[in-house]
Parts: sequence; C-alpha cells; structure tokens
Amino acid sequence: MKYKSSYYWIFGRIIKKEIKKKYGRKIARLSYSKGKKEYKNLVNSAPPLKDNSLIVITYFTYTYLAFYQGSEKKVNPSDLGEIMNKALKSDSFLIKVAKFIASKSKKKEKVNR
Repeated sequence: MKYKSSYYWIFGRIIKKEIKKKYGRKIARLSYSKGKKEYKNLVNSAPPLKDNSLIVITYFTYTYLAFYQGSEKKVNPSDLGEIMNKALKSDSFLIKVAKFIASKSKKKEKVNR
C-alpha cells in the first residue's frame, strides 16, 4: 500500500486522546511517537488494495496496531477495543475528513484509468 501520513495524523489524534484518558499522558505520548514508525512499516509492507472502499478501514486498523505496538504492549488489547469504540463515536469530524481524503484518491484513480 502507499504510505500516507495523513491517516495516521487523523486517527492518531483520536486514539491518543482516548489512551490519554485511560492510561495517562506518558503512555499516550509513547504510543503515538513509537507508533509512527510501526505504522509506516505496516503500511509499506502491505500489498496494494484494488478496492478503495477498504482503504480507510485498512489505514484505521494499521493505526490501532501501530499504537498497540508503539505502547510496547502496555495498552491492554481489550481496552484497545473499548478505546476504538469510543474514538469512533467521539470525533466524527476527523472520521469525515478521512472519508473525504479516501474519496479524493478514489476519484484520482478513476481519472488515471
């Protein structure tokens, strides 16, 4: 897949905010900063997706995995599921921005065909 930092920035802000509430500032910072490198590795090693409707979900999933690995597994996986649920409900504006970015890339791909 093509690496796009915009998805990490969008989803990362939401996730970091929720981790900070549950685990504190130190773990949130650690997860975010170390997660950047993990996210880049995950995205770059993934095969390219042909169906753009899955792109937002895939980047979203890689962001969560990166945060888990970036926290050095200090964040409990069951808590991560709860954090994911809260994050999706809490900041709908950023989710809409991510969908907008995906729709723009979908239009570019149609033009390039």
